[in-house]
Amino acid sequence: MNLVYVYLTLLLLNIFFVINIIFSSYNNGPKKIKTFCTIVSLGLILRYLGLLFTFIMQNIEHIYNIRYLISLNIIGIPGVLLLSYYIFLRKDGLKINFIFIILGFLIIIYIGIIKFVQVSFEIHPIYGYAMKYIEQGWINIGYIFILSLILFMCIISYGVKNSIESGIIMVMVSVMIIIGENILILLGFNLDYNTLIGELVSLITLYYGIKSLKKR
Repeated sequence: MNLVYVYLTLLLLNIFFVINIIFSSYNNGPKKIKTFCTIVSLGLILRYLGLLFTFIMQNIEHIYNIRYLISLNIIGIPGVLLLSYYIFLRKDGLKINFIFIILGFLIIIYIGIIKFVQVSFEIHPIYGYAMKYIEQGWINIGYIFILSLILFMCIISYGVKNSIESGIIMVMVSVMIIIGENILILLGFNLDYNTLIGELVSLITLYYGIKSLKKR
């Protein structure tokens, strides 16, 4: 299959799962989970639409204006993983407020990056225009660090009473895939699918988590 079609298929699959997460959260989730899902899901939909625009558009000025959307994975994907972790942990007395606080920190980091770090665009045979930060390596390292903290939380929480162990494993696998993708990027590998595979696995994990709320 042509790699362009694979890339577009991954983008559309990610959008499909984000939309399903929103609807499932409104059908199955309590109010705060609905709110959190809505925030991170809308951010990710904007990211994927931004990636579609960079693929379709030819005017570099228009593409430069949507650069803010492409980086919303900095907020959205850790948010997806944290919410999945919270749902699968099923720990009595643990309030969801802590992931809202973490989300606030992620938003601050995102604002700092888009405000102070310069970007460049280059033509890519698959993505159309591909965006790259001048300090891309440090951003990848920071992203890996955030994801590693989530992985650590999953490891120390594995086997806790009332938790869904299969779900915790899914979160860990999702984190490790995205970390692996970012490490390959740091090592200079030109990933044909960006980090969309890891993001798709993360979205499937959250979708499974939201669905599990109905069975509780």
